[in-house]
Parts: sequence; C-alpha cells; structure tokens
Amino acid sequence: MKEKIWQKDVCYTILRAYTNACARTCFRKMKFNGLEKIPAEGALIFASNHCCTMMDPMVLCCKSVEPLSFGARADIFRKPLVAKILRFIKMVPLARPHDGREAVLGNNAVFDEVVDVIEHGVPFCLYPEGTHFPGYELHRLKTGASRIALLAAENYPKPVYIIPTGLIYSDFYDFMADVTINIGDPIEVHKGDTPPEVTAKLTERMTPLIYEPERKPVTGKWWKRILALLSLPLFALCAAASSPILILTAILARNLEDRAWINTVRFGCRYLFFVLWPFHCGFFLLLNFYKKLI
Repeated sequence: MKEKIWQKDVCYTILRAYTNACARTCFRKMKFNGLEKIPAEGALIFASNHCCTMMDPMVLCCKSVEPLSFGARADIFRKPLVAKILRFIKMVPLARPHDGREAVLGNNAVFDEVVDVIEHGVPFCLYPEGTHFPGYELHRLKTGASRIALLAAENYPKPVYIIPTGLIYSDFYDFMADVTINIGDPIEVHKGDTPPEVTAKLTERMTPLIYEPERKPVTGKWWKRILALLSLPLFALCAAASSPILILTAILARNLEDRAWINTVRFGCRYLFFVLWPFHCGFFLLLNFYKKLI
C-alpha cells in the first residue's frame, strides 16, 4: 500500500531538524514577519513567490519542525529514485501547461492527494507563478492554489485558508545573504467561490509582500578596509578548511544553465559536511564583506 504523505515518519523528523539547521546557517539573517496571522485551525495552503529554486522550500520549512508538504514541477519526478526521494520529503508533482495536455490532466489526481494531505493537518505549499524568477516582482499567478482550496472547501468541515507569502532575498546568488519571509492576511475560501476570484484576491494580497530590500550605503570605508586586510589570514583559513565544500560546489555548478540554482547546489554540498559549516559560513561572510568594499 502506498504510504500517505501526511503520515508521520521518524526518519523524516530527524532529517528535517538537520535540514532546518543547515538551511538557517545558509543565511546571515533570517526573519519571519506575520507568523501570528497563520490560523491555528483549519486546512492551510501557503502560496509563495518563487525566486531561489529549492532554497525557497528550505526557507519556509524553517518556520517550524512540523511537516510541510510542497508541490514541485512534474518533470523532476521522472526518475524513480528521484521521485522516491522527493516523495519522502513530502513533495508531489504538479504538471505545467508546456508538459502536455495529458500531464496537466494528471494534476486532478494530485489535487485529490493534496486535499487529503491538508485535511490531515499537514499544510501544503505551492508556487502559483508556475516557475522561478530571481526578482522582486510578482508574476501572473496560475489557478492551482485556488482550485485545490476549493476542492478542500467542498467537503472539509473546517475552514480552508490560503496563506499569501512573500520571500525577500537580499541577494539571489550570494551565499550568506539575508532573507525575509512575509506572511500576509489569510484568504478563507468558501463553496461558491470561483478560481479566478480567489486567484485575483491572492494576487492582491501577495503583491505588497514582495519588494526589493533597502540597500544601505557602505560607510566608514577606511577603517573597514583596514579590517578587511587584518581579516585576510582568517579568510584564508576558512577557505582552506571549507575547501571540500567549495571544490565540490565548483564541480557541480560548472555546467549550470540557470544561475539561480547556485545556492541550492551550495546548500546540497554543505549538507554533506556538517563539521565544516562554521568555516563555510566564515568564508562567505568575509567574501561578501570584501565585495561591498570594492
């Protein structure tokens, strides 16, 4: 019998704690705004902008150690082993229009499974833009989140909410940047609502959650340049100590066609070397510091 995504798994719980720790150390600062807006009861669907590939779900998972399921593009589920791993981390395949009519029709069965997931108390997160865009604007939303919410509202006795979410990265490509997660006012979905109506309301509430962060000018350059020179031995030490992560990242990233995946690759390589995290953090914190002085 196929295991349900919402069922508890000890291995998942242990790895989730480790994954959260790894994800948090990938950023200089991580800030959640509006967590108090998340309803305590009911079926929850988080709808977020998508700008930093697999780092987006990693960031959202950091809000708690409770299970959180995700929708991901269907084509990455084609290999059985990869599909099994993705399912273990509670991801389900969602086809996009260019995947073909037959694949899109298969979403109906996936939607039924997602409804089962949220009705068993596991929130579901998806990216209604349909693909990732490294930028600070909201692109046209697809109706997937609205359709799932309406399916759940048909039979679920408790309220069904879509939670508008905005992810703000201070940089999409530099490691150890800052990230802010904005939670907006939830949208309660009722029977009789239509997908276009709910999607329009979601667009309205997501838009102000996504903005370009304020860039503070670099001041006091003279003493910071002295500090940069004094820190060079420490930088060299961090570079040498974290070289296994840096070398593996360079090998895996050399053929990347989409640069937005670079931090996901860095995350994956760091995941393998727990004891080297402090040196890897130090390397990128200092590297980013030097970049600002140039």
